[in-house]
Amino acid sequence: MTDSAADGRLGKGRAFRSWPPRLRASSNPPGRPADGQDDQDEASGFSGLDSLRDSRPAGQPTAEEESQNQDGPDCGPGEGGSDSSPAEGGPDSGLGEGGSDSGRESGGPQLALYAVNKVYPGHPPLRVLQNVDVEIGPGEFVAVVGPSGSGKTTMLSIMGTLDQPTSGQVWIEGIEATAAGERERARLRGDAIGFVFQQFFLLPALTALDNVATGMLYQGFGRAERRRRAHAALDRVGLAARAGHRPGELSGGEQQRVAIARAIAGEPRVLFADEPTGALDQASGHMVVDYLRSISGAGTTVVVITHDQTLAARFDRTITILDGAITSDTGGPARRRSPVAP
Repeated sequence: MTDSAADGRLGKGRAFRSWPPRLRASSNPPGRPADGQDDQDEASGFSGLDSLRDSRPAGQPTAEEESQNQDGPDCGPGEGGSDSSPAEGGPDSGLGEGGSDSGRESGGPQLALYAVNKVYPGHPPLRVLQNVDVEIGPGEFVAVVGPSGSGKTTMLSIMGTLDQPTSGQVWIEGIEATAAGERERARLRGDAIGFVFQQFFLLPALTALDNVATGMLYQGFGRAERRRRAHAALDRVGLAARAGHRPGELSGGEQQRVAIARAIAGEPRVLFADEPTGALDQASGHMVVDYLRSISGAGTTVVVITHDQTLAARFDRTITILDGAITSDTGGPARRRSPVAP
């Protein structure tokens, strides 16, 4: 597939002048079939959330169905049937080190919101976000903090393309997501974005390894490659020795680390986490933040939603939101840039 063909599929939005779209056919990570071989993988990289699972192409099996197929669950190397995926001996792209450069050389923001508003109809209308402007660069470690009802989770949903703003623009890696169709947004989620939530969304009948591997079912990886990446991701969060344990045999902190491993196994360039420590004790919560920081240090942009000011203080940048508006940003005011056609 030529670059122009790839841009036609994913580039409905206009690119920044010095920041061309990054999702091209050549950016497939090792182990993923090239475009055209598996063009049905348009769901997001997180299989446990209904809003993401809804973007699965019609007729595609669920994670539970896939894990119970004739080859058996993704239990580990050497288990189950044959695998037609590419050999595992290829180059290792390195979890969190980013298969593509995602605009790093050009200096453009990895994601940006411009004049974003979210209003729900009613009498009177409910204004959840008000004229939000923010730019976040590659590899930043950012906390979005605010009380319940401040609009921070809505902001995350819009940044992650799970929801659309009423007005304004959302840009991710040079693509105007607000101008793209749902199929393009689903492909963008699967290629570039990972999600972690307060609820772990782990399948209780599957091992930690299987839960991580099933998160990549719709990203185009073969079964052997899913297992390899799942092992590597669990090792990164310190759970390699617990790979064979089911969720009921893990502590809350360990379950959240499995959820983080699932989110990073597909090597997203942007990781969103919504209250990832909300259900954990303080010690486990700090450990989770430490792992998120290490992921950011490897080059992944990490944006965490929290109501905990003490926790937010551990991040490199803090964006405070109140009543749907950004009231402070330790990274400075958004460098307002008008997206223009090349």
